[in-house]
Amino acid sequence: MKSWKDNSFSTLICFFGPAEFFHFQGCNILREYWTKITGSKAQTLEAHDIQKSEQFTTIWEQRSMLEQNSLYIIPRVEKIRDFNKKLNLIPMKNKIDNPICLSYVGSKIPSNLEKNLNRLRFELIPCFQATDQEIPLIISDFLKKHRLKLHTDSIKLLLAHIGNDLFKLENEIKKLSLLFPSTTKILQCDDIAHFLGLLREDHAFKLTQFFLGHRYNEALLFCDHLLQRGESTIAILGILSRHIRTALKISSLNTKNIPISEQSRSLFLPYSITSSYHKYLSKVSDKILEKSLLLCQQTDMNLKSSRRIPEDLALSTIISTLQV
Repeated sequence: MKSWKDNSFSTLICFFGPAEFFHFQGCNILREYWTKITGSKAQTLEAHDIQKSEQFTTIWEQRSMLEQNSLYIIPRVEKIRDFNKKLNLIPMKNKIDNPICLSYVGSKIPSNLEKNLNRLRFELIPCFQATDQEIPLIISDFLKKHRLKLHTDSIKLLLAHIGNDLFKLENEIKKLSLLFPSTTKILQCDDIAHFLGLLREDHAFKLTQFFLGHRYNEALLFCDHLLQRGESTIAILGILSRHIRTALKISSLNTKNIPISEQSRSLFLPYSITSSYHKYLSKVSDKILEKSLLLCQQTDMNLKSSRRIPEDLALSTIISTLQV
């Protein structure tokens, strides 16, 4: 960003990696910084804006000395058809007046695209998923940003409801800050439980207990009951997915001989719950858990697309897979 003042560094940036939240944050930081130093707004170009090659090449061309430079942000370039071919049209220059920021969401940039980015001297900035150790630090930043104070147990409850989705976590914290404006008290679990976006905590806890006790028939009946009450299938699916991910994380920690107490701290779980997962894992394999998690992911995509399937059938299929 210093280059935007003195041109001493590259003005071409590409965020890459699977963590979409950090792409979003990085682009926002650049937008705010650009407005601060120039007084003008950055321009965001979507896929339909640059499908025509001539429009894409325009942003790279030399500007008139009378015109102010613009910051161009192009998100989700992995979804833009023939994007690398468009980059091939751009000649390498010693100096490009307009700062340009690309965002490629994916685990790895294709080699031909990476070669092109290196040719044009883009600075590649990785955006990897936050680790379990980093999540509490990020939540702390969210709380400071939205001027909210949560007790440690309240943060654990928030994570139990939302999981590690940073978009959802910040949205939930923002919502709580609006519900508790200008408060200086540290909010306890009882203060926030009724306002959390997913299933009520007692429902989530009860469903998880059924799984931990291998009481799958009761879990099925309870899911049917929740659906009849009008609860969201996505919310129930979130509880299922979180249970499976937690089990897989603890299974992985077990292979490293990490004590239960340390596992509980790293996963923000009560010791008793972590112990219950240890008993649960003695009767279920990682292979079954991974298969069930894949079903959760497929079901989530189907529920959000036009290929909808009966909601009770989707949930029963996942639970039956866990039961094998």
